[in-house]
Amino acid sequence: MFTGIIKHLGKVKNVKYSGNKMYLSISSDGLKNLLHPADSIACNGACLTVIENRQDSFTVEVTSETLNRTNLKHIKIGNIINLELPMSADSRFDGHLVQGHIDTVGRLLSKRIISGNSVLEISFPEKYKDLITEKGSIAVNGISLTLTKVSPRSFFVNIISYTMENTNLKYARIGDEFNLEFDIIGKYVVNYLEQSKSEKHLLDLI
Repeated sequence: MFTGIIKHLGKVKNVKYSGNKMYLSISSDGLKNLLHPADSIACNGACLTVIENRQDSFTVEVTSETLNRTNLKHIKIGNIINLELPMSADSRFDGHLVQGHIDTVGRLLSKRIISGNSVLEISFPEKYKDLITEKGSIAVNGISLTLTKVSPRSFFVNIISYTMENTNLKYARIGDEFNLEFDIIGKYVVNYLEQSKSEKHLLDLI
């Protein structure tokens, strides 16, 4: 479990494919000696498993399912990745409940500066429209953010200067893909309502 508070950045050192899997090697000075094989770490919001840790980098395995759902399939050597370690039992809870299970990707449609903050407009597939709401939470590349405005196919988030400078959002360009994880509470509520509706329909047919 994660919170969406990014405290570390990593630089991609190597990208290797074997079959339908990708092996991603990442360097991060702030995480030296903190990772071990079998540890979990969120990379651009995707929860991955460390399979090797060296002095200058660590390696994670990315399955075909994760590649299909995330922007990691476009990753290149030299790219900067948001990194987050899992919560510990005594952690402060500063963001929101983030599982590290990416739902889909969205594209950056616009980027403006308003009152000193960066305002991003990000697209998302319309089928997920019931999972987002104004002033609700969303994880974008693993960053816990608040939705300030929502339309059927896009949403807006305000990014304070600290977050912009200390995450890979500062490198984002129009058209770039972002990993999106919708609020887990919202997903359970929508699933429950859909199941209830389906069960009611079946009862009406009896």
